[in-house]
Order: sequence, then C-alpha cells, then structure tokens
Amino acid sequence: AYDALWSTTCVREYANLEVLFCLGCNDLQPRYVDESTKTVYICSTFANSLFNDNNVLYDKCGIRTSSDPDRPVLLPGVDTDTAGNKLIHNATELINYKYTYSSGGSMTTVYPLRPPFFQDYEFVVLDRGDNGCFTGAGSALKAF
Repeated sequence: AYDALWSTTCVREYANLEVLFCLGCNDLQPRYVDESTKTVYICSTFANSLFNDNNVLYDKCGIRTSSDPDRPVLLPGVDTDTAGNKLIHNATELINYKYTYSSGGSMTTVYPLRPPFFQDYEFVVLDRGDNGCFTGAGSALKAF
C-alpha cells in the first residue's frame, strides 16, 4: 500500500498523502464515502495539500506506480503524455491517476494514489468547506 509508493528514504516525507491512505480506518468515513455510487468526496482544502501549483511536490522521490521495479516511476511535475502534454494538472487528476499495463496477456489498471479498499471508487474533489468531504482529520485528531 502506502509504503510501496516510495523508496525507504522517502516513505515518511508526505504526511498528507499518508493520511489519505488511512481513509479506510477513519472514524468519519461514512460522512464522505458513498458506498452506493462508490464515490469518495475529498475537500478541496485537503486535496490542495496533496498538490502544489507547479506539482513538483513528489518529484524529489518519484511515485512508484507498481511494486514491480520494471514499471515506471511517476514524476507528476515532469511526466507528459505522448503528445508532450502534462499528465497531471490538479489534485483531482493526481488522486485519480491511473496506470495501465499488460500482464500475462491481459491489461491491468492500477490507481497508485488511491488508498487500500478504494481502488474502484471515484474520488471527487469538492469546494464546500469541511461539510461532507474528507478533510484529512478524524475526530480523534480534531479533539486536540
């Protein structure tokens, strides 16, 4: 899961992304996960903490797209598509980034930045304060 995204020297560099990976354990999860539509609502304030203006936040370490060492490492501030366009422009695209590759004759799609148990959910970034969307803090954290 989260540890597989990074080298050992980078694993604790991105606290907010680590918090996102704890989504399944967050006690307030029912407030921002719609099980019927398989949608996770993320507050824009939290999403923006995962993405800076020029999106070079993760380029120092790179994000592993797979545990397979032959798979590419994602550099969100550098990587482009085949036409030379930037791959990721905002927090929504970063969270929903997918990588598809051929494995044993079939295509496999992974979403390396989605937390465990939520690989097949759509992540939607909302601009509505802290109401009905993931802020990154559970009630235990807010109590301090």
